[in-house]
Amino acid sequence: MPLRDFILNNLWYKVLSLVLATLIWFVITSNQPMESKSPGLPPLGSKPRHFHRPIMVLTSATNLWPLEVHPNEVEVKVRGEPAALEKLSAEDIQVYVKLTDMPEPAGSFAVEVQLPQQFFLQQVSPAQVLIRRGAAALK
Repeated sequence: MPLRDFILNNLWYKVLSLVLATLIWFVITSNQPMESKSPGLPPLGSKPRHFHRPIMVLTSATNLWPLEVHPNEVEVKVRGEPAALEKLSAEDIQVYVKLTDMPEPAGSFAVEVQLPQQFFLQQVSPAQVLIRRGAAALK
């Protein structure tokens, strides 16, 4: 089969495949998180710092139930420029569970982390915590 026939045979299928592949590529790259697109990411070889932080529970003002959080502390791995990581203190990292829209929260909830802008969250362990009513509420 000559090269010309190899290219022109089923040309519309080949063009359609190229268009679909391009569309899929655009969809995948547009759905990536902003952190992975950022040119300011630290190099992968930079060593993350580990922090142990207590978990704050954010509830509405009308929720008067005492709540227990298990575990009550998480390990946070943070990446950033080495010089900036040295200056980062544990108090700069806020770890919380947001329960403001729940009248009687109980169950497993995702842990959220707030960092200063120049740092990137690598991992939170555990990523979810168990919340239940405290023992004082049963008395």
